[in-house]
Amino acid sequence: MPRCPHLAKAALLALAVCFAASAGAEAAIPCPIRLGNVRAETGAGAAYGQALASGLKMGFDEIDAAGGVAGCPVVLVTYDSQSQPGNAATLTQRLLYQDQVPLILSSSLSLEVLAMMELTESAQIPLYVASAASAKITNQGAKWVWRQSIIDLGGAKALAGYIAGDRAQKKIGIVYENTDYGKVPVNTVLIPELKRLGVEVADVESFNPGDSDLTSPLLHIRDSGATALVFWGRDKEGALAMRELIQLGMNMPVFGNTGIVYPAFLDLLPEDVQSKLDFTGIGQFVWTDPDPKVKAWIEKYTKEFNRRPDATSIDGYDAAFVVKKAIEAAGDLAPADLQKALSAVSYDGVGGAISFDKNGQARRPFVIVKMTPKSGLGYEVVKRIPPDAP
Repeated sequence: MPRCPHLAKAALLALAVCFAASAGAEAAIPCPIRLGNVRAETGAGAAYGQALASGLKMGFDEIDAAGGVAGCPVVLVTYDSQSQPGNAATLTQRLLYQDQVPLILSSSLSLEVLAMMELTESAQIPLYVASAASAKITNQGAKWVWRQSIIDLGGAKALAGYIAGDRAQKKIGIVYENTDYGKVPVNTVLIPELKRLGVEVADVESFNPGDSDLTSPLLHIRDSGATALVFWGRDKEGALAMRELIQLGMNMPVFGNTGIVYPAFLDLLPEDVQSKLDFTGIGQFVWTDPDPKVKAWIEKYTKEFNRRPDATSIDGYDAAFVVKKAIEAAGDLAPADLQKALSAVSYDGVGGAISFDKNGQARRPFVIVKMTPKSGLGYEVVKRIPPDAP
């Protein structure tokens, strides 16, 4: 082991003084490696934050058990944002200037990521986004952000292609969450792409997060003559819309976004509603995927946490190994070296191959899944869409 060189005061505050040499590199990496993480463990986004936390824990536990990153154990310095973007920003400042970590793993809530980005860009410290969907994260020219999960704009385009092609729908109604989470992919990609493919968009309605009654927008969709529905939102409002859809007798195909291809969405659906729905969604991962590699991972995850994983769980798990590979390629924790290594990293994860374009956006495959009754698997994969598919 090399002798410890003199460290700057800032590094001494954040990192221990034991060093391990990176394999094949002359530069030394301080042990343990302290990385930051802000996530929503409480509040409205807790389900996403807890799923991210479990995936990260599982990944870094396995890495440490196998010898760590370049021989060093990893310590995650974590804070709960309580699902508040303002808190996420404050906690990011703490990680940057008090804990002085060399890399931060972000929240899985897009508004929190956007708040964190302003600070990490200014500080020129890598922000690794394992799972968050807003297009804004990687379309603003940021130089210090890498987003691993699929982007909603790509999901909207792929879903439109499936609706028009595989399902041959001709007249669609759309109900979406009236935030950037819904407005941006629906208005900038989904609607134009459906129209380009010859699908009539009969009516477009919106709702606000937390709404307790969606019958009005659903009735407008029904009265428009639409023969199918696209719902773009999250699990609670999605489950509410599905229950009310059945109550209104609107027996039409429903297509959903990545935000409701989650166990939490199915858990909120009564058995009779789930059995009656003709629901198809687009996602990155589904816990019923028959792929042997995915099945083996799901078994390990379920055994450890006693619950089904979701896309955020697997994103967190794969993120641990991407970060490991990048740090070892960099050979040190210098921001510029980590920036270069993250941009060049290529990793074949449980959730699929991961590499990044010039904007820091990962190229990822999609899956189209169809809902089954509660007596079945919940979702079954009906189509796989490769990265960068037209």
